[in-house]
Amino acid sequence: MIDQFSTDWPMGDVLINRPKTDEVLCWKINLKDISTNELEGYYQHISKEDLLKSDKFVHFEDKKRYIVARMGIKILLKNLIHTDYQIEKNAFGKPYVKNSPIKFNMSHSGDFVILAVSSGTEVGVDVEAIRDIPNLESLYLNTLHFNEISYMKHLAPALILRNFLQIWTQKEAIVKALGKGLSIPLESFSVPGLVLPSPPKKFINIFSENLTIFDLNIDENHVGALAVCSKNVKLIKISLKINKLSPIIHKI
Repeated sequence: MIDQFSTDWPMGDVLINRPKTDEVLCWKINLKDISTNELEGYYQHISKEDLLKSDKFVHFEDKKRYIVARMGIKILLKNLIHTDYQIEKNAFGKPYVKNSPIKFNMSHSGDFVILAVSSGTEVGVDVEAIRDIPNLESLYLNTLHFNEISYMKHLAPALILRNFLQIWTQKEAIVKALGKGLSIPLESFSVPGLVLPSPPKKFINIFSENLTIFDLNIDENHVGALAVCSKNVKLIKISLKINKLSPIIHKI
């Protein structure tokens, strides 16, 4: 049997060309591929600030996700920019590369780190592991738009958790792409494409930025979404084995 998730994310090389203006590159890194020894080797390559933040995580797996995400984006930017660069944050905390057209975003959850990069177009990405969520109904009643709540209430019980997380990742990706984070209340807008049982109610139109939203189809245990502030954009997905990073890590 062919694994649809594996074939949807073909193996790729880390040595890549800069994305064209109508392309977004998305990496999927499986944390299971990374040993503790390999992880410790990354410590010398990330900033002191990130290393201090990683030490505050209570659980080792949370620290691992954080370190690999920072290491991965550093390798991506090194390959795309080729010169020294400086990362700063906008007023809402979204990181960006100063004086460069390269835009990037990252997310991590469960077994995966997802990285997205484009040339000149803002991007936002989010991934969530599918896991039990206490008081799920109360959560979606208080965090989703009423169109989405209506949609959730008409789902079979077995479908509620995955659909909630799919909606959640789309909303997170959208506010990250717009660069405003949770200053945009998640309940203030509805994601597009829901099949609603009744006409949709009015919501704040944040889609005037010509957003394109992709379902990332991570695997059967994770959901993810990518939002791009552009129309007619091509998504290039790459599944990357961590051992492909080794030759480049030594050059950083």
